[in-house]
Amino acid sequence: MFYASLLCLLFPWGAVHASAVLDAYKYAWSNNGGYINFANVDVTESALTGHAWSTNFGWINFDPAQGGVLNDGTGNLSGSAWGEQTGWINFAPTNGGVTVDSSGDFAGYAWSENYGWVVFNCATDSTCSSYDHKVNIDWRPRGARPACNNATDDDSDGATDYPTDTGCTSADDTSEV
Repeated sequence: MFYASLLCLLFPWGAVHASAVLDAYKYAWSNNGGYINFANVDVTESALTGHAWSTNFGWINFDPAQGGVLNDGTGNLSGSAWGEQTGWINFAPTNGGVTVDSSGDFAGYAWSENYGWVVFNCATDSTCSSYDHKVNIDWRPRGARPACNNATDDDSDGATDYPTDTGCTSADDTSEV
């Protein structure tokens, strides 16, 4: 019990909140390189971590120490991933950009310096093949989460989210009061 309490103090629910890509929806698409599998990429409040895999591109590294892809906490992605074959993949290029919406769906376009556009919304993009590809995660932007799990002190009492805020009985509570 002591260790569980210590972990809650060191890592409150809203502060860590890393989420994995859902297995059924893990592919982005590039007309110049095919599928990119995001199954080994995690999303946190501040960054994407891990590695994506492409049969044609090889491993793509999201390590923040290498520059990394950043998340502003509301689902707007920026920065770059690196792959030996793809070179830098920019997640916020001119005429593009990648976001994560309130359903956990990635949308938009990243730019690979060696292979061109990487598409995250192939379900609606006519430039993609006839397949329905998308990347979906169980992470949600702060504004789409319940009040007791959105990394915000909604009731201005100096305590943020469950279990720190005594107005929250669980991370699913919709009010910190």
